[in-house]
Amino acid sequence: MYTDLLLPTDGSPGTAEALDHALAIAGAHDATVHVLSVVDRRHHMAAPEETTAEIRDALEKESERATDEARRRSEAEGWP
Repeated sequence: MYTDLLLPTDGSPGTAEALDHALAIAGAHDATVHVLSVVDRRHHMAAPEETTAEIRDALEKESERATDEARRRSEAEGWP
């Protein structure tokens, strides 16, 4: 039924549960999980201009951390 699953993540709460769900579906259907790092621009667009770059950088780092964690967890569970 499924061959590919796309899991966008920004590192927000719920990321781990979403990954658990995606890996369970992938396992049941021998599907591939593709993890996509995303940044919600609304957080830094509403901030004062002098803090925009700092907020954006922090959000990007958190998103990358979440993507790396998803890769580690999926590899630990035997997914390439």
